[in-house]
Amino acid sequence: MPENRPPMNPVVHIPLPFAATAVAVDAHCAHAALASPGGGGLHVVDLENVTAQAVPSSAQADTHPAALRWHGRWLCAAGEAGARLDVWDAENGLALAHSLGMGGMAIRSMDVDPATGRAVLLLKPQAAAQGGSHAGHTGQPGCLAEVDLASGQLLDEAPLPEGMWPCVAYGSAGGICVAGVARAERAERGKGGGQGRALALLSGSACSRLRSLEIAALPGTDMLIPAFIALAGGACVVAAASFQRQAFYVKEGGLDGGVPWQELRFADERCLALAAAARASVLALTEAGDAPGSLWLTNLLQPAQRLRLHGTPLCMDAQAGRVLVSADQSLTLLA
Repeated sequence: MPENRPPMNPVVHIPLPFAATAVAVDAHCAHAALASPGGGGLHVVDLENVTAQAVPSSAQADTHPAALRWHGRWLCAAGEAGARLDVWDAENGLALAHSLGMGGMAIRSMDVDPATGRAVLLLKPQAAAQGGSHAGHTGQPGCLAEVDLASGQLLDEAPLPEGMWPCVAYGSAGGICVAGVARAERAERGKGGGQGRALALLSGSACSRLRSLEIAALPGTDMLIPAFIALAGGACVVAAASFQRQAFYVKEGGLDGGVPWQELRFADERCLALAAAARASVLALTEAGDAPGSLWLTNLLQPAQRLRLHGTPLCMDAQAGRVLVSADQSLTLLA
């Protein structure tokens, strides 16, 4: 990390009547959508004037962090345990613009392409995708779906290879990347039987979209399961974990070239979220048991900068060089 970069400092601290389990900020980091647990629906907070309003028809919105995204005028959230995608228009009084059923599938993760305003959804069969933050790790087939947020139209759908695919992300150049544990054929067919497994990424350019994704294996495949992925400035970071350990993997120069994968160590803390930040850097939100959590800022292969937080962090989102962190019953905006 450049030595002259100042540490991130708190700008606004906002107490809340609930613990926000998912947050999404607009492009200017002036407003934030919050998901409240227990069927409380979504709320939008003005971070400058500290005022809030309820989002209409959002009582059944999901409350896990991957279920809420904000792009331009469009606020989108998974609803009814992922069985529906709801899209609200922030430029029209948060009116509900679209509500799309998933046809027996459930949204496991989603992200929005900043270049086109299209959302890519990682879908699993509904029965497989229910049951908490690690739901969907069943090996049942899933698929990717691409939705145009302005029209509400389903543009494309493509199956995923057999395996566990829990997270998806768009890169700054519009590329699609999906992290998961794929099944890999043994080197010698017929000897030993069965299939091995490899921690892998599926990647595709913006022009190839969903149907030409290629697998790129990651190192350290000792049954780590990826939980988060972030792409920034041509580099990719994946946070993966098992019951024994956690690892962060980073690669620069594209998934099919450039430098080899390297393991990036922040600390022996559990990752709660990854987010792309400005200047090709990545934010990681971590926790360590009952101790206060930490926010890490790194430009990938340089030493990470650490900011200790007050309270137990839950989730975060980043835009315009700022990051909003939900911890306990409060929001903290840092810049």
